[in-house]
Amino acid sequence: MFRFPLAVIFSISFFLFLFISCANEVPEFTEVSSIVIFDYESDDSLNVRMSIFASTTEDVERTLSFSAFHIETGLDWEVYSPTKIKNEGESGYFGYTNLVAPGGEFIPTGNYLLTYKDLQGKSTEANFFIEYPQELLNARIIDFPGILNGLYKEYYALYDKEKKLIYYSEKKSEWTSPKEIRHTNPLASYYRICYLSIDNAFVCLMPLKQIYKDG
Repeated sequence: MFRFPLAVIFSISFFLFLFISCANEVPEFTEVSSIVIFDYESDDSLNVRMSIFASTTEDVERTLSFSAFHIETGLDWEVYSPTKIKNEGESGYFGYTNLVAPGGEFIPTGNYLLTYKDLQGKSTEANFFIEYPQELLNARIIDFPGILNGLYKEYYALYDKEKKLIYYSEKKSEWTSPKEIRHTNPLASYYRICYLSIDNAFVCLMPLKQIYKDG
């Protein structure tokens, strides 16, 4: 009877051990990022939503779902088929940009539990914290940016004539009027001022404004 050399058997066994170990490895979070978005369409229309993106030790393509659970109230979001973002050489990020509270309520502050599940049924958990000034829930357009007490960075979101986002970055010093915005971005037809908190915990979006050709 033919017998495999002991060294071959050992090599095969070691390979199988490594394969099984990798397959059974429990994923871990490597980064969790959350932000609350205050969308002031007008003084009479405020939409509040939460955006969450995270990464684990697994490739993002193995993501099945994730959930965000508010520990104090029991509010729970389950997201299946989340958005996946992957750059070459990275495990990638998964998340969702439009988590809203039911019944017209606002996103509660406090401690949350984030749970990740992969295609094999493995899961891992991480805590994150949401915080923002409660005054923002009753703020009016005229209150900005004073209500933020200087603790913000001013960004601009520019849109084309179809109202599709074409640019998002900090305000340029030369943008003293809509005319100057259009001069540096000829395709821009609309813009929104976005006040991002210093700690990146929340962002306040001002109403959409049109950029007229005559400035």
